[in-house]
Amino acid sequence: MSVLTAARFTAHTKHYRVVSKPAALVHGMFVALPAATADAYATTEAVNVVATG
Repeated sequence: MSVLTAARFTAHTKHYRVVSKPAALVHGMFVALPAATADAYATTEAVNVVATG
C-alpha cells in the first residue's frame, strides 16, 4: 500500500468519526421521539378512561 493511499484512508477515517458522532445523536433523538409520544398518548388514554368512568 502506498503512503498516499494510507494517508487517504486515514483522512477518511477522521472524517467518518467527525460525521458519525452528530449522526448518532440525531438518530438517538429520532428513535426516542416516537417512544415519548406513545407514552404520552397512553397516559392521556388512561386519564380519559378514568374520567369517563
